Amino acid sequence: MALDFETLAGALDNAAEKWGTKPFIRHGTDTTSYAELRDESNRIAAGLLARGLRPGDRIAIASQNRIEWLSMFFAAMKIGLPVVLLSTRYRDVELRYMLNHAEVRMVVTANEADGFDFVAFYDSLRKETSSLTDIVFLDGPGFEGSVQFGELATEIDKSNLEGAAEAVTPSSPAVIAYTSGTTGTPKGASLTNRNLLTTVESMTNLLGINERDVFVGSLPLSHVGGVICGPLGTLLGGAELVLLPVFHPVGALEIVDQAKATVFFGAPTMYSLMLDRADGYDITTLRHIVIGTSNAPPALCERIVTALPKAQLWNIYGLTEASGFAIATRAEDDLQTIMTTIGAPMGHVEARVVDESGAPVGAGEVGELQLRGAGVCDGYWRSPEQTAASFLPGGWLATGDAVELRSDGYFSIRGRVKEMFTRGGFNVYPVEIENLLATHSGVAMAAGIGVPDPVLGEVGRYFVVAQDGEPEPTPEELKALCRNRVADYKIPDQIILVDALPLTPLGKINKRALKELEIDESQKH
Repeated sequence: MALDFETLAGALDNAAEKWGTKPFIRHGTDTTSYAELRDESNRIAAGLLARGLRPGDRIAIASQNRIEWLSMFFAAMKIGLPVVLLSTRYRDVELRYMLNHAEVRMVVTANEADGFDFVAFYDSLRKETSSLTDIVFLDGPGFEGSVQFGELATEIDKSNLEGAAEAVTPSSPAVIAYTSGTTGTPKGASLTNRNLLTTVESMTNLLGINERDVFVGSLPLSHVGGVICGPLGTLLGGAELVLLPVFHPVGALEIVDQAKATVFFGAPTMYSLMLDRADGYDITTLRHIVIGTSNAPPALCERIVTALPKAQLWNIYGLTEASGFAIATRAEDDLQTIMTTIGAPMGHVEARVVDESGAPVGAGEVGELQLRGAGVCDGYWRSPEQTAASFLPGGWLATGDAVELRSDGYFSIRGRVKEMFTRGGFNVYPVEIENLLATHSGVAMAAGIGVPDPVLGEVGRYFVVAQDGEPEPTPEELKALCRNRVADYKIPDQIILVDALPLTPLGKINKRALKELEIDESQKH
């Protein structure tokens, strides 16, 4: 069904007219209705215009999940200001690069997060950059010349606001999301209103989101997945979103229990941590459990359906350049399909699998997944060389992910193309062995990488986190598990037991950090 609007600001206007005083966002004891968020974002938009910002100027938001994040975001959408998504986990080098590369005009930021003093950082940065003219602090005073967030909203000049809003079109950039996966220089994926709206429409239709649903907003709004699977999915369905400032398993369980939540999106690590602590919480109201951001371990899928037999389990695949949601399993799929595939392309996306020469592969073969469609952006912000490397003729996006094409049109993830390593001439995809290791009752998480070897070229090194409450498995025990299930060249050469794995802000295992770990010879088993 065609939407009645073509921009994100239009989506909020439409929802405010349709649902008015219905609660839209809840954060702690604060609740904001659809109409209240529209009105507040319009006042902030008027204030931004009064400060001299104009359509096309970039602003950045660096904050944990909160209502102010969303009122600022929709204010920017109203007058065509692309929002640069910044994590509060970014530090000096990352922030300087992104703010300068995007030539950000205004930044809206927390004063402090995780011990990092953003006031001091921006006080120093403003003396070094000419583009950054407005620094807005969310949590109180900053320094002389900075602005407090509460000072932004102003009385609306209707003609001025409407004039700026008329400049916003479906092809207007909405967000610039810097991504490097877990390796490389940050690249700013420039996503338009059309990219995001097309994707979220497809997602809400697939899940059948409606105004009785309650989303848990535990994914960070500083990532496209958090925006699509949180406020935008809620908005199009007329649902309610309960924000968690930053993911914590107990905090998430409390929201599900107290708010009677029905929809939860999360990375596998998030579900694993929640299930370990679920005793005493009522989570049976959940009707949609969506696993995304990385491979879904079969053992975890089985734990989820055992704990929540009436909920629909989904496995989805997406990446920033494709608006975070492109491929998914379907409601009619059995558990085996959900555990072993990422599903089939959504209606707004085409997909193909190609070999190293760019030729399509047949069923049962592994190659690189490529996507195109209305949810895929046109390229990286002011980065022509990086754009040319990933955005190919014919509109295809080279994802860098290795998948196996099945005869039924579904895809099975095999890992990142660059994660594949070659052991003695044989290609090994770590995700296959990670899934196998995770079937052991004593394994909570596993992650593998290829490391140099003077004889075989590369060998497999796997990091394992033991499951709480279970006997700790030995490396030999885990190798024996693999020896009986896979080819000999896939068996881990080294298994290293660790207390935790490094994670990205979105909850994915950071394999770049694993490669940089210094391993003592005594740890290599």
